[in-house]
Amino acid sequence: MSTKETMAKWRRYVNENQRRAADEHLWEQHVEGHQFSAYARRYANQILAEKLFSLDEKKVDAEKSALVKDLIAKGKWEKPTAKEFKEILSKSEMPEMLTNYSIGELAKMDLFKLAGHDIGFALKQFSNPHTNTPEGGANEIVAVHNNEPLVGGVGKILMKAAIDAGGCYLDHFDGFLTDLYGSVGFKEYLRFDFNSDYAPAGFEAKHGPRDVIFRHLPPCQPPVKPDEEQKD
Repeated sequence: MSTKETMAKWRRYVNENQRRAADEHLWEQHVEGHQFSAYARRYANQILAEKLFSLDEKKVDAEKSALVKDLIAKGKWEKPTAKEFKEILSKSEMPEMLTNYSIGELAKMDLFKLAGHDIGFALKQFSNPHTNTPEGGANEIVAVHNNEPLVGGVGKILMKAAIDAGGCYLDHFDGFLTDLYGSVGFKEYLRFDFNSDYAPAGFEAKHGPRDVIFRHLPPCQPPVKPDEEQKD
């Protein structure tokens, strides 16, 4: 089922069952009728997270997923070429969630590919989002992906592997990734309103306007704003 079909099914479910849910107290007691949209958004985010990191949860192979988790835990990484990594990223079912890095840009990064699988991430030189200038010695986690059929539930362990490899900064669209990144220790330090001029092609049509959140992993510190440097 495509993302569009899944969302349409979800909307029908909400419209047909929200009154029954209220009458039968199927929501938490503190939720009022006008707050159903918040639950609908949460459910939509859950669907998107499963789509990105688990593909279709009904098609997940538990044995294969367990094997992949074991390989990640043991650090079984390959070093693909930039071209190979780009080809793997192109297999994503949600390309709008990934920055479209060129082969040249990828060649400057540390690329991690799980042995024998289309799963991985990259680390690149971190740049201060306030000034767009590089910060020496700091790594940003990018291009986190699971494009392996039948493998699900690897988002958190994949992020922990990226952290172990030295990643301590990242940015993402608000929504289903917010809970994932927060659960592994990343703290928000900056947020920009959604700007369609800078969003990947097709993003707003599928997911609507979502803020861009910048995060750091303590003990890595949030980058300093230029005015803060002057005060010091």
